[in-house]
Amino acid sequence: MLRGGASLVGAVVAGSLAEQLLAATALRASADTTTHTSLEPEFPGRLLDELSSIVADLEKKFPYASALYASQGGISISRDRKGKRVSESGSPSRGVSLRVFDGSTFHDAAVGTGDVSTIRAAARRLTKDVSLARQKFTIAALTPETRTWRTAMDRDPAAVPLADRLAMVEAEFERCNWTDPRVRSARVATDVNEIRRVFVNRTRR
Repeated sequence: MLRGGASLVGAVVAGSLAEQLLAATALRASADTTTHTSLEPEFPGRLLDELSSIVADLEKKFPYASALYASQGGISISRDRKGKRVSESGSPSRGVSLRVFDGSTFHDAAVGTGDVSTIRAAARRLTKDVSLARQKFTIAALTPETRTWRTAMDRDPAAVPLADRLAMVEAEFERCNWTDPRVRSARVATDVNEIRRVFVNRTRR
């Protein structure tokens, strides 16, 4: 997360999406697939309401406030002549950035978690440590809007068991014609990456 102005120091802690995907795969494999029961709450769940409440609390002091939740991570599977590998891909991260405007300058506080109590504690520190300035600018309010965008997929990768994904990589690798002397090396890989963002201010969700 970025921090600027007189911002509070915050750290973005890497979230292990690979562990989550592996755990989710195991849960799905053990679940009764005929029930079609969701094993985890639909994102963003209560997060929108919680962030909206925190923004409203911040605006009791500041003329403008906003909150941005962001997470990204992925899992990579590869196969070459040395064997198979399963690992996290990219730079896993998860956190919330709170931003307030004091009338002249923006201030940010970032926390490396989606835990609501931790976010509220950061908001309280921001309220305590940042003073109002002589107003130089105003921020125009946008028209109210609530909207969700999701990437359309033919098949959700998180719903594909890890064993099936490993088998697909293995099948592609086995297509190599090792009897052809021109084939010296080959590598087959698949990456699944997920990015989630939630932005909230007084009018936008």
